[in-house]
Amino acid sequence: MANLSATDDFYEAIKEIQLLIDYSRRNQKNSLKYRAFNKAATVLLCSKFESFIENFLEEYAYELIQRTTNKTVCRDLFEHITDNIINRLDDIRTNKDKRRPHIKKLVVLFSNNESSTLENYREHINSSLKMGKHGQKEIERLLSNFGFGSMLNTPHITDFFSHFNSLTGIRNNIIHQDSTPALTHKDVQKHLSVIDGFVREIQQYANVKLSLV
Repeated sequence: MANLSATDDFYEAIKEIQLLIDYSRRNQKNSLKYRAFNKAATVLLCSKFESFIENFLEEYAYELIQRTTNKTVCRDLFEHITDNIINRLDDIRTNKDKRRPHIKKLVVLFSNNESSTLENYREHINSSLKMGKHGQKEIERLLSNFGFGSMLNTPHITDFFSHFNSLTGIRNNIIHQDSTPALTHKDVQKHLSVIDGFVREIQQYANVKLSLV
């Protein structure tokens, strides 16, 4: 199965990061340029990864609900959709006209009759990171919501989060403390390699899940 477009977009996007790493390597004797390129590459890598996670999970969910029904969709995504409908209803609970279609969707979702697909539930997919949240718990929350929870305790993902937490800490210090960490181009390249491994693993996992529906 081919990559989701979010994955291909990510690999296209990180060419910019590789370019910064290459510039950093060439400017090791100029401390100002060297630090600047490494800091820029680190912040950009975190940004590209967050964008990938949101786009990937959204695209994956859209693919999944086109192929599944209220009876066959994975339980995590079923609950995610349910929660989002309820949240939407809470916002418009006093508006009888606006709340009616959402109530109908809940009725279909929990019906004993099997629906054709869940394609018209796209608006109830929310893969966005919570405002101001960038850490491991937030990534784990999203992965669990979209049916990737079984990945979280695997050795590869545990190792990934160890590196990811370090990367996020460096990124936060650069942005919020205006710090200049003792960061080398090799460090940034290592972080990029770890992110790349995660992207490949989650894409492979998604391929398996989509091939079963």
